[in-house]
Amino acid sequence: MEKKNFLVCLVGLPASGKSTFANKLKELLESKSNTFKVKIIDPDKIREDVVPGEFNHGKEQIVRRKNLESVRKALETGFITISE
Repeated sequence: MEKKNFLVCLVGLPASGKSTFANKLKELLESKSNTFKVKIIDPDKIREDVVPGEFNHGKEQIVRRKNLESVRKALETGFITISE
């Protein structure tokens, strides 16, 4: 069976439009075919779960690890994955 999923990695400064672009890309991909499943992985949401309400540089390694785990799981389950 041919895999049809892939990973898109977005990089940029804070508040540069990564989330807006990711959401528009998700809408576009899902509107093109009912077979596309798209998942957005947002490290800011992961960071908020790890250390609510604050930035803690010491916890960034945990955030990065959870981010990569989320990306891996999404790809393994067939999602087109957008990592911000």
